[in-house]
Amino acid sequence: MYIQIVKAVLDEVVEFYATDLGLSVGEILAQIRAHIDNTAKEHRQDEPEIEYGDPLCRLGYLYRHATANATLFRRVLRDSDSLKAKVRAAKRKTLSICSVGGGPGTELLGLAKYFLEWPIDLPRKIKFTVLDNVAQWSETWGRLAEAVDAKLQEALEGSDEESPTIADHFIEFDALDKNSYKHFQYQFVKTDIVIFNYLFSENKARLSDAKRAITHLAKIAPAGCVFVVIDRRERGGKFTDDVVDAFYKAGFAKPKVKTLAGFLDMDEQTADMGKLFTETLGLPRVKFFTDVYRDPTVFWFETVKE
Repeated sequence: MYIQIVKAVLDEVVEFYATDLGLSVGEILAQIRAHIDNTAKEHRQDEPEIEYGDPLCRLGYLYRHATANATLFRRVLRDSDSLKAKVRAAKRKTLSICSVGGGPGTELLGLAKYFLEWPIDLPRKIKFTVLDNVAQWSETWGRLAEAVDAKLQEALEGSDEESPTIADHFIEFDALDKNSYKHFQYQFVKTDIVIFNYLFSENKARLSDAKRAITHLAKIAPAGCVFVVIDRRERGGKFTDDVVDAFYKAGFAKPKVKTLAGFLDMDEQTADMGKLFTETLGLPRVKFFTDVYRDPTVFWFETVKE
């Protein structure tokens, strides 16, 4: 499902930019590949400089990482009793999610696949508040949401279940600066879930700022709100400890950390991206373990506001 949706978005948008920029499809794909390679190098830095303002860089991220990150969120949702309970409580109601640094929209992808597996849990409306300091991600998020909506409607056609509406509120600001939230207090008072998906690994040098932002979010979020972190295991586990410590110092109970290893779901076949994309852009990310020792490369935890 993820690969089919991402490919549908790429098929449409690559053609658009080729026409818009007066370039061939091959030239557009070459630029996307250059962004993919540069982004991979920057991810290893404490303060990465990634050109997310460039639409071709965003398409590169979507191609390489969206399927994997959506898979991870769905697996966390599957394994988290707190998350499942929160989702099921919103059946035929509104499920309100805040995605911190969530411009790429991978949480929506993961949630959609979960609902296709468990259509009896469908809410009437999925409300996403997306916090990201790159305003241009809203363009990518919106196109992805359209593709997800079409997929849900197609899959549920003829059934007794009705596809939920998808509403997004994209707020452009620095999500790790607690002062960014001062004019958006009411925005978070009905939030069910707050997600930090690969945010901290792109901001390793700002964990002290993150602690203050987390503290502020915890104060204005409602009781019972579930906070979820999914990120890369780095530095022999020290990075994980630093993120856990940031939540602990923000007033949460010390969470139990879990890890994830493995591959994409069996129905997600990279060949479905098509020969043109896989030969020019390489393969999307498909595994969550190291090559040599097969150690998990992903950690996650949840914690609930009391």
